[in-house]
Amino acid sequence: MSFKTELFTHEIENIFTRFSSLIGDHNWTRRVKLIKEEIKGNSFLSDYLMKENSVAITLNKFTSYIKSLGHIPSFELSNRQYYPAISFAAQIISLVDAYPKKEGEILIKRVRGAFKNPDDMRALQLELLAATHFTRRKFNVTWPEMVGIDRFDILINDIGANGLEIECKSIGPNKGKKIHRRETLEFYSLFKKELKKKTRDMNYGLSIVLTVNNKLPSSYQERINMISNIKSNITNSSQQTPYTDYIIETKVFDFKLLDKDLENKTFNLDDVEDITNTINKGALVIVNQHDNGGVVFVLQSKKDDNLSSYIKKTIAESSKKQLTNSRAAVFVVGLSEISDSELKELANYDLSDTNHSNPTALKIIGNDILNSDNRGHIVAISFLDSGVFRENDTSSVSRGSTSYTFSNNDSPLWHDDFDSLFIETK
Repeated sequence: MSFKTELFTHEIENIFTRFSSLIGDHNWTRRVKLIKEEIKGNSFLSDYLMKENSVAITLNKFTSYIKSLGHIPSFELSNRQYYPAISFAAQIISLVDAYPKKEGEILIKRVRGAFKNPDDMRALQLELLAATHFTRRKFNVTWPEMVGIDRFDILINDIGANGLEIECKSIGPNKGKKIHRRETLEFYSLFKKELKKKTRDMNYGLSIVLTVNNKLPSSYQERINMISNIKSNITNSSQQTPYTDYIIETKVFDFKLLDKDLENKTFNLDDVEDITNTINKGALVIVNQHDNGGVVFVLQSKKDDNLSSYIKKTIAESSKKQLTNSRAAVFVVGLSEISDSELKELANYDLSDTNHSNPTALKIIGNDILNSDNRGHIVAISFLDSGVFRENDTSSVSRGSTSYTFSNNDSPLWHDDFDSLFIETK
């Protein structure tokens, strides 16, 4: 099967035109219209929705160029931020061309559906990234799940004693979290709207931490009631007030201690965490009209986010339901929130921890999965970062990823072919 692993910039307009004809540009123009309407109603959603729907947004921009100018301007063809979307389009085209008509139509339907759901788009992109990884190593790659033969994602036919099953699991920004990112941003918008007047003349700093017992209530009125209770707790003193399903904790602080760049609306995250006594939760900062006081607000759940448990549970279920158990298998876990440098840092830390006294969460997950009962058919689990594009020469780019892989050499299905299979892609 011919599978495209490299993108040439001079091909971009032709790729886009073909993809538009194949998939239908209304699938992304409608999506972007909906996104713009949502952002208009809540500006806090802007960065989140733009990132989650980056493929649709790029393709919509190209559609606008074609309709207004008749072509894509040359200066845009070398814009790196567009490469992920065009690479995605090119690889989908190559698969549709390689499959028989019926299977090609199934893939086209899946792509159309992915524009409606960022999780589905992320999952499809991860499969393409994994396929690129193996195709560059000259292996024969097929998609059994796409054509209805088996339930796992990718089959590497020409490796080991009987091939290798690849199952991809994409971990988006909300997986394992008690309060999803969008819920937080929607609550921020409501919070700011209701409390803006209350904080207008505040000449001191006030930390407000809202800790829910589990999750945010879905009811709009219940959320308004929460905020009303927060209002009643805004005083120039520190206190903790328990309610049935949540706790409101306020603490006065010296606003001068908050390192801030008001022009760019950025704040020092370490300062925010120190002030609110929270870790990696994010925060909403409201500054008064005189820039000498305001609120730092954090929303969190009493129950810890547990990404590790989510990943282990997902792989356990997939191992039972999707893999054949008769062939060696690998799980490829895409971590959309981790960069290549962060993933390398985690791997290097574990490598330096010679006493194995304080392993990273990834190492714990990998070891727990591979050492579990009835997992002898799993020969490796590989964690990938979000992927990067590299320039191969002046006119060609390709997508690669850093991997942190744990191998199960004791598996009865282990084969020497699996050694060094997940070295960083080039």
